[in-house]
Amino acid sequence: ERVKKEVRAAVGRDENHQRTDNMKKRAIYQARSYDEFKNFVATAHLNPLGPDAINAPPKFAFNRCHNDATAARGESGDASARGAALTTASAGRERGSASASTIDTDWRRMRGDQEKLKYILGIPTSTFAAAMGARIDSQFLTDLLFVFLGRLEQQERPGDDDGGSTAKAIAEYVRVIGGMSSVRRLKGFFTSSEREKIARLLELCRAADG
Repeated sequence: ERVKKEVRAAVGRDENHQRTDNMKKRAIYQARSYDEFKNFVATAHLNPLGPDAINAPPKFAFNRCHNDATAARGESGDASARGAALTTASAGRERGSASASTIDTDWRRMRGDQEKLKYILGIPTSTFAAAMGARIDSQFLTDLLFVFLGRLEQQERPGDDDGGSTAKAIAEYVRVIGGMSSVRRLKGFFTSSEREKIARLLELCRAADG
């Protein structure tokens, strides 16, 4: 039993060291100050929240009196408020006021590639570049590029063509992303497999431009 505890402790220390090291490598490109870098490293042991956890309802009702009163009135007011909030957020993106955190949070809440693609292409490239130009999450960037790749590969299939408008919009987005300083700093962190997919994406973008 003592040996098992020692082994578990050693494995835990090794895993923590690996997580901390990975976070340092990531934070050095994303942190804007030393304090922010330290905060990144200090949270290396925490697990990221997935879309299901973000969108899940709270497990506990902390204010039962308020919740009971809300339930008695019905949920129509809440639904209207949520609709108004979404409309306001959408209008803000169209006006070019989206922030990096807003885009990243909205993206993680999307369920499928089609929904994500429609969301991103609804944001002007200038707005996206202004929000993400200085700082972009590597996982978000990888997911975004692969969503683009999946759509362009799908468009190559017979009977799945919208006249090339989506492909041209994606190609324009890829050009803008390639010129962002935050993306240039992350290029060295792509795996060989990811680089192959990105090369394929660039090839399809060139074909879309004709």
